[in-house]
Amino acid sequence: MVYSNIDNKKIESEDMNIEKQIIDQRINKIIQDNGDLFQEDLEKNRSKAFLLLGVAAYLDIDIAEAEQLVTDGGNDGGFDAAYIVENQDSQLNVVLFQSKYVRALDKDSNFPANAVEKAVNTVKCVFDPAARIELNPKSEEKVNEIRFFILDGQIPYVTFVMLNNGLPWNQDGENHIQNTFGGQKQVQFVHFCHSDILRYINRTESIDAQMQFLLLLPQRQCSPYGVNVHTWRNISAMSFLINIIQISLKT
Repeated sequence: MVYSNIDNKKIESEDMNIEKQIIDQRINKIIQDNGDLFQEDLEKNRSKAFLLLGVAAYLDIDIAEAEQLVTDGGNDGGFDAAYIVENQDSQLNVVLFQSKYVRALDKDSNFPANAVEKAVNTVKCVFDPAARIELNPKSEEKVNEIRFFILDGQIPYVTFVMLNNGLPWNQDGENHIQNTFGGQKQVQFVHFCHSDILRYINRTESIDAQMQFLLLLPQRQCSPYGVNVHTWRNISAMSFLINIIQISLKT
């Protein structure tokens, strides 16, 4: 972020537009590289590509893996993707995604309050084995899996990720959350936007570039410290990974 004597809010808005443009170009690239995944009209394809990019970034997986989690479509139950993993101590971690992509990159709109309300109702219905919901096959498979674990005694911990290329929900949206789940540690709602995605992309590309440099060091030469290059390369790679782990723990 660049600061000056002019209105900082204006600068932040301009920077945000640049970030949106970068993500928009990444979306185009995803569609070009994965044509078999995008068979709808342009706007639906772009929305799906943004969903895949957001899911991949949030879960630290690739686009192909993210595609396996998508439930988006008619009767999707109020969630566009679902990640389910059974942990130790009878704990079930569920991450649900709802995605809203705005094509007008010069606008900073909030995540819709009515979409937040729908997400709240989704959590109430999905995690109630007695509730009936009209679902498409992909969503039904995910919901049945969740309910199977619940009936088997697993304790669900739910993260609902609100994914968009804009601002978080407003106070009306927050009221929907607090009125139903206020104070409940088992359910949390998270805003994840284009800026978060870009930070993930920059981090992973930086790691890849540095690791590639270490692996491509000349085979027969000594390091500047007089150590055999194989030993130096291993030490450097290990130090680099330790630094990455330390940074991750801090964040």
